[in-house]
Parts: sequence; C-alpha cells; structure tokens
Amino acid sequence: MKILALATTVYNMINCCFWNLNKRPLADLIGQLIVQQEFLTPKEILTKQAEHLTGRTGGLVAGEVLRDVVSSESEETRIVLRFEVVSARLDKRIKLFEAAHREGFEYPVSLTPPTDELPDYLKANYYQHSFGEIVSVLSKAQVWALQQKGNWIENDWVASTPVAFAKKIQSILALPSVKSMVMSLLAKSNQVEIGQ
Repeated sequence: MKILALATTVYNMINCCFWNLNKRPLADLIGQLIVQQEFLTPKEILTKQAEHLTGRTGGLVAGEVLRDVVSSESEETRIVLRFEVVSARLDKRIKLFEAAHREGFEYPVSLTPPTDELPDYLKANYYQHSFGEIVSVLSKAQVWALQQKGNWIENDWVASTPVAFAKKIQSILALPSVKSMVMSLLAKSNQVEIGQ
C-alpha cells in the first residue's frame, strides 16, 4: 500500500511538472489596466495646477479649486470641481472650467471647457458657413426621418485615468479663450499693482 501511494505521489509530481512546463504563461492583463503613473484624484491634479499657476504669476493671480456636491432625484450624486483664477487685488474671480465625477468614484471624470464667447473679429481663425450650408433643401419627410434616428455622441472631454485627465486639462489651458481670460486678469492686476 505504501509503495502504491509513493508511486502515485511520484507520478503526480512528474505529471504536474511536465504539464506546467508545457503550459504557456498567462499574459499580464493587469499591466494594461494599471500603467505606471501617479495615482492622483482629479482634485489633487487640479490643486497642483492651481499651485503652479499661483507660482508662475508670482501671486499676482491665484488658482483655486472649489468643490460642490450636486444631487438630484433624476441623477446620481456627483462631485463638481471648479477651477478658478482669482485676483485679490481686483476682488475678481473667473471660472476657467469644471470637472465632474460620481460620488465615490474619481474616474471617469468629465471636463466642461469654457465657451468661446469672443466675437469672430477677435479670433485668430473661425469658420464661416457658406450659403449652401445655411439653405436647407431637405423635404419634410427627410427632416422627420433625421429626427427619428438616434446617434452616438462622443464626448472628447471624458478621461478614465489620471494621465488622460492631465492631458485634457493641458488641452483646456491651451485654448485661446482660456489664455485670453488669464492674460486679461493678469494685465488688470498688474495695472493695479503699478498704480495705473
């Protein structure tokens, strides 16, 4: 009996080793999920950018991140983070953009960039519609058919990771409308400082 048990154990060990040698290792699936990056919340990333803005301007204007909790009966509770630029000298603040995420989940996060309120003559470039685009030649049946179809909406301002969120913030901060708001506030704050 002992010999049979010993033989069975040896057979199982050899079979196990042989089987494991022939198996291919399973790919690292987690590596695709977690890429080496800093694991920061949206608020931490925005707060760091606010500190950079304050430092870059020598305190002439300051970046601030304000947090609001928004809830309604029709939607789940969400956290809204407002990124604002503040001039203490002028007692003025400007909201540059917002970021929102679900309560309890930092990602995905959706950004709301500012609307470009500049008139066309102040823009470096803008789109002018042709007469053909303005005049519609669709029949009532075609218009009705278009209204009945659903369509997928792609939101370019949603980020699922800290790295993607940081890139989207960089894109917002590079917008001409954002640059003009910050530069205008800086110029006015500087005028007050030099007494003009």
